[in-house]
Amino acid sequence: AGGGYGFGYHYSDGGCPSPAAPVGSALSLSSGAATTSSAFPGLGSMSIVPASEGEWKNRDNIAIPVSRIVDCINNPGKEIDFNCKKITYPDIKLAYWAGGNPYLHHPDTNLLARTFEKLDTFIVQECFWTASARMADIVLPATTEQERDDITKSHTNKFIIAMHKIAEPYEQAQNDYKIYCEILKQFGEKEYMAFSEGKSEMEWIKQFYDASKKKADASKIKMPEFEEFWKKGFVKFEIPKHAYEYVAMEEFRKNPIINRLGTPSGRIEVVSKKIAKAALDDCPAHPTWMEPMEWLGDAQKTQKYPLNLITPHPKYRLHGQLNNTWLRSLEEIDGREPVWMHPKDAEARGLKNGDVVRVFNDRGAALAGLIVTENVKQSVVRMQEGGWWDPLFSDSGDMCVHGNVNVLVPNEPSSKLACGNQATALVQIEKFNGELPPLAVFSQPKFGKRS
Repeated sequence: AGGGYGFGYHYSDGGCPSPAAPVGSALSLSSGAATTSSAFPGLGSMSIVPASEGEWKNRDNIAIPVSRIVDCINNPGKEIDFNCKKITYPDIKLAYWAGGNPYLHHPDTNLLARTFEKLDTFIVQECFWTASARMADIVLPATTEQERDDITKSHTNKFIIAMHKIAEPYEQAQNDYKIYCEILKQFGEKEYMAFSEGKSEMEWIKQFYDASKKKADASKIKMPEFEEFWKKGFVKFEIPKHAYEYVAMEEFRKNPIINRLGTPSGRIEVVSKKIAKAALDDCPAHPTWMEPMEWLGDAQKTQKYPLNLITPHPKYRLHGQLNNTWLRSLEEIDGREPVWMHPKDAEARGLKNGDVVRVFNDRGAALAGLIVTENVKQSVVRMQEGGWWDPLFSDSGDMCVHGNVNVLVPNEPSSKLACGNQATALVQIEKFNGELPPLAVFSQPKFGKRS
């Protein structure tokens, strides 16, 4: 009773009894009480003490939605709506990208490439020669997880895990923490100490663990000392009996007056007064069907591009991660990212299973290997996100010869509320009859000579 339904049950043991106790979601109780199966010490996070003096003191950082970076670079000083507030785009001259891959995940990749040329400097911190690293002015080689000591937890919080280094860093690669420390030393001792507090990476790992142990001790949950944990490699937390009896929002249902939710009204809200006050023209205050920017219901646009492209997550990788490994061979056709098409759509275009096709619209084109299947609806084609961008620039138009689907997706916000990215587009598909271009993105890039 009261279980309802949820999303992501395939991920992170969603819906399973767990020792985890995240709080602060929109449906958390206003008292701050846990709304999951039980209290748990978790893996503590430590805020970095800001510098007492210098440029970092009381620094007010500017945050923009990640999918708006292209719009930001092209329009410095522009004011936009975001999350019921107004924000102003800064004038960005340098981009330092670590832990991400904009040339893979950002919509309208060709527009992004033209936009990033406006930057004075583009720095990428990476373990592999991704599309973003290949387009950078400066590349800082970072270690993989196997080349550094670290600490993590399972998604369900059932384990805290010691990530023991199993290999020394390759060549000049350094771990992220050391890279940041070495850069901050160039700004001065105060800036370096404000970030590092003078601690080694192992001292930070111990501090994170000890913060969790302190919470565990207060809750009378047993955790070994750090040295024992590091030697054993993990701590396991047993699921208490009452976690199996947990019902989501049960306390709220028993007494909604006392156990108010963390919403403005204390109740489950279908209409948001906050969004209503913002008066956004593309996001009403209640759930509403809004006509998509591109869809099969648009008779005018479908005359030119009659196929609705959908872009699900890939089966054999995490977004673009592991696309540079042998896992590519499990799906690709002639080295190209696969695209699914209904048999009737394939027949109408004279296409057959295994053909290399050109998927295109006004934003760009990408090569793909055709899979003809009834597992996709007629007039809909399916192409996974995450294929590495491998551009071929020519007078006839720019084309990704490997199959990065984001060259086809529009760089328009989902709404003025979230400013998220869109994930669908209208396209056309035809057989590629030219000489199949070789792939370059999975090989060592060529470097210019030093002047």
